[in-house]
Amino acid sequence: MTLLLHTPTILLKFMVQKNHAEGPVAENILLHHCQQFKKLQVGKITFSINERDNCCLLKNSEICIISNIVQIEGETLFMVKKFGTRANFYNVGVTSDVVGVYHCSNLSNTVEAINLLDVKAKMYRMPK
Repeated sequence: MTLLLHTPTILLKFMVQKNHAEGPVAENILLHHCQQFKKLQVGKITFSINERDNCCLLKNSEICIISNIVQIEGETLFMVKKFGTRANFYNVGVTSDVVGVYHCSNLSNTVEAINLLDVKAKMYRMPK
């Protein structure tokens, strides 16, 4: 399914793929009112529930793990768990946050719904 995402300044084409019904969803979302997907392609960027593509940075600087992708009445939401702690990964005269590299921990058990428009960037996880 290909959709267009309208923002005040840009128009993005995105496509949801791999429909499923496995959850999880936030407590305030009714399963029978939404469609669930495993993958979302926004331009050349892929978000998915697979470990390789499931980390994102929100506009409020929180870092999250995507556990589901949901559409409700044309609105695209990520079901996420947020990291409670974010620290610099290294300090070699310049801290790692300058280049967007962090050590994240204390992942919440609570699943929250985040609007796609609240996502600032895709993040990548790497082993410690």
